[in-house]
Amino acid sequence: MCGIVGEISQDGIDISTFSSMRDELSHRGPDGAGLYTNETETVALGFRRLAIIDLSDAGMQPMANEDETVYLVFNGEIYNYRTLRDDLQSAGHEFTSQTDSEVILHGYEEWGVDVLDRLEGMFAFGIWDEQAERLFLGRDPFGIKPLHYYSTDDRFVFASELKAIVADETVPREISPAGLQSYLTYRYIPAPQTIWQGIKKIPPGHYLVYDGTEAEVTPYWNSSTYLDNKQIPEEQAVETLDETLKNSVRKHLVSDVPVGVLLSGGIDSSTVAALASKSQPGLSAYSMGFEGADDELEYARLVASEFDLDQTEEVLGPDELDGLLDEILYYYDEPLADSSIFPTFLLMSRVSQNLKVALAGDGGDELFAGYRWYDRYLRYKRLNPIAEVMRPLHKAIKTVNARAQSELMQSVEWRVQLASLTGLSQYQMAMHPPIESQWIDRIVSDELKSDSAEDVVTRYSAPSMNIKDLQHLDLNTFLPNDILVKVDRASMAHSLEVRVPLLDRSVAEYSLGLEEELIYKDNNKKHLLKQVARSYLPDRIVDRPKSGFGAPLQEMGFIDKYKEVLRESVAASDGVFEQEGLDEFLDADPPSNSLFKLILFELWYRRWAA
Repeated sequence: MCGIVGEISQDGIDISTFSSMRDELSHRGPDGAGLYTNETETVALGFRRLAIIDLSDAGMQPMANEDETVYLVFNGEIYNYRTLRDDLQSAGHEFTSQTDSEVILHGYEEWGVDVLDRLEGMFAFGIWDEQAERLFLGRDPFGIKPLHYYSTDDRFVFASELKAIVADETVPREISPAGLQSYLTYRYIPAPQTIWQGIKKIPPGHYLVYDGTEAEVTPYWNSSTYLDNKQIPEEQAVETLDETLKNSVRKHLVSDVPVGVLLSGGIDSSTVAALASKSQPGLSAYSMGFEGADDELEYARLVASEFDLDQTEEVLGPDELDGLLDEILYYYDEPLADSSIFPTFLLMSRVSQNLKVALAGDGGDELFAGYRWYDRYLRYKRLNPIAEVMRPLHKAIKTVNARAQSELMQSVEWRVQLASLTGLSQYQMAMHPPIESQWIDRIVSDELKSDSAEDVVTRYSAPSMNIKDLQHLDLNTFLPNDILVKVDRASMAHSLEVRVPLLDRSVAEYSLGLEEELIYKDNNKKHLLKQVARSYLPDRIVDRPKSGFGAPLQEMGFIDKYKEVLRESVAASDGVFEQEGLDEFLDADPPSNSLFKLILFELWYRRWAA
């Protein structure tokens, strides 16, 4: 796992500035730094190394092919690299290292952009083809590894993180109206948007080709291609999924440094831990709980005991929140209002003291329909025929609630509002209630208002969505732009590589192709995964209700402590927000999740934009 950066500029590159941009990613790669420039210094590639496979100097990047006409910088892991290496050696390619990186380099020489179809793993890479004078960027199908870019008429820059791009003071730091609208609506910013105007994310499963004048982004993998309703006997499906998962976990355990597991006590991480311990006994496990709260630690202990894992526990309390805040605002260089960034960051800090690599259970909720809001959406979707009737009722209840301000009336209002919506808006309300549009209109300045937040997400939605549609939507929006960003930034802040075996293409493509009844049977979420897990885990783990990983910020006093920063908003002083709108919003006693979005943005803004 590493940090990568690159630049092409017709006017030449300031190598000192470029090196500083590269070193903004030193947390992603503390084991070494590399730099390539062409003779005219119009092309530069930078690299920060975290050594996992082939720890020798032969694994340093930028890496060149045999005749030094093709150069690579790569962040990630390729799990089938040994098979690809054999194929490429048979085709006549000469290897100088034992790294997985080199198979991408020679794979590009042999197959061009089609090398992407052969890679199994998590990756973001840049390849400079000197003879073709072409830059080729690729990102893995699920967006496990990040990749951003900035392009003007005569310049192109790419990097693992935004902070590396904006470290160049000539890159303008202007808030993107669409990015801001998306953040306030969804709590995250979906690709290709970012919070900065002019900087974009390469979406998961896409590649980019830049020829010196134009950057063209093209998809090569899409979950919709694999959405099917294959009717397979359940026993056969369980057997096939079990073998597919075991193969994936075995691949993800390959490393030249020790590997551990992140264990929450939920079915996803517990299944990964069980399969990993079967393949490689004696693993260490790391778990997180919350001070004074009911959490999953007792279940994590049960799994650790069952598989003789060497377990370490961390507990997050109010004191730790304040201590983490400054670091979180630096490493999360784009606002992400997911309260689980706090426990995730603390956990990664602890794990990194002993390990460089850990396996996690992310992806299970999307691939096996595990989210609680799936139930909620499907329940209220049945009321779509009377949605128009519910809208005036919601308006009336909202008026009453504005005066009453009781928890009961707020609950009634939310349910009636949910019944009054349809399609994507209804799903969004069931998932993470957004700041209401009328409040966004009052809070956001006229110059930064935008109606394009839903444009990015709508492309993945359907007018009336079933389970398969919800999976497709979350795989392309929530997973890569919230869950995987949260894990990548927290782990790489501590030079820790987190691998996600459930997000192997073999697992995803198989599960997405199965009929809905196998995945979500009789309103039983993760039905098929549970049947596999029963062979390894106690029923108490398999059948327990899902528990989220979000920190209870309201109970910990975080919201009350920091909401007053909105009374003297720097973002408002700079013309991003309207102070009067913020004050009205605060006086209306809004829900804590909406407050957290605005608090986090204000604190992020003071760190990165003021």
